[in-house]
This record gives sequence, C-alpha cells and structure tokens, in this order.
Amino acid sequence: VSMMLFAASLVGCGPLALQHGAGTVPKGRVAAGASTLIVHEIGQGDAKDTSRTSIGQSAGFVRWGFHEQMDAGLQVYPGGTRADVKLMFVNNDQVSISMNPGIHLGYYTAHSEDPEFSSKSDDSGFMTGFDMTFAVGMKVGGGNEVWVAPRFGSFTMDTKSKTTDEDGTFKSDYSLTYRGYGGGIGAKVKMGEALW
Repeated sequence: VSMMLFAASLVGCGPLALQHGAGTVPKGRVAAGASTLIVHEIGQGDAKDTSRTSIGQSAGFVRWGFHEQMDAGLQVYPGGTRADVKLMFVNNDQVSISMNPGIHLGYYTAHSEDPEFSSKSDDSGFMTGFDMTFAVGMKVGGGNEVWVAPRFGSFTMDTKSKTTDEDGTFKSDYSLTYRGYGGGIGAKVKMGEALW
C-alpha cells in the first residue's frame, strides 16, 4: 500500500497522471492505489480572472506492467475516468523519467431550484479530453519517490441545459473547451507491498 501526498498548480482538471509517480509497474505485476490532491487552478481565456484551490480531489487507480519500461492504467475520479500508457525512458538507482499520455471520459448532472424566481434548472454534460504528462522522479530509498511533472491537456465539455420558470421553458446546448498546461510535485511513501 502506498500513501500519496501531492500538490499542484495547473489549468483544467486535476492532474491525475501525477498521482502514481514517474516509475512504471514491473512487467507481469499489477498495482492498485488511491490518492488525494491539493489543487490550485488558474483560469485562462474567458476564465482568465478566476482561480481556485481545491482540497481532497481523489482518485483510485489500477496499473498493469506490460514491459519493464511500460505500464498501462485506469483511474476513476468523481465524474470521470482516465485511461493511459506510461513509457519510462530513464530508470536507474536515482532517477526515473517517463512520458504518460492519457484520454479522459466523464459525465455529470446537476439540478438546482431558485424559489425566489420560481425556477428550476437541469444540466448534464459529457466530457472528453486528453493530456500528456512528463514526470521526473527521484528515488529516496525503500520504494519511496519524490517527483515533478509538467502536464499539457485539452478538455471539452458538451453541456445541455434546461431552465423552467414563470415565463416557460428554455433549453440551450453549448460546448466549452479548456486547453492549458500545468504541473506539480508529488511524493509517494511506501506503507507496504501492494503488487500482485
């Protein structure tokens, strides 16, 4: 079992690729884990004047080792999932360097009511996206690792909205695309063996 500690500054959703470090799972092995993030988001484009800090964005993941230098994984997080492959280019006693492309799929629904205006709103959205993360990890002994990881990504949210009030029902469909970059630092502290 590994405990993940993580902090990041980024654009867009939390950098899920950063939650499992720079190293790959050994060939023929499976690793599973969970992690939580402290994320500071910086808006761009229409949202350039906004930023926020989010604590507790969590994800569970499972990874399979297909080669000593390559593994693949699936992560589940609130509202979505990410599938990826990690390719490790450097792996020695001190450092791991890897590239980790991934694709995202997600869905959400939201309902709100405003008694003051006798209105109700229902929204639903489908998210698609991709990201590319590069990670450089420093091994600190005993299976522990500290890493830095820049990330680039593009995410599109296709949303359907319906609002009903005293004047009738209004429907709208819109699409928002977020492109950006980010990154962060992380630490993995080994608490026990979690490979099968």
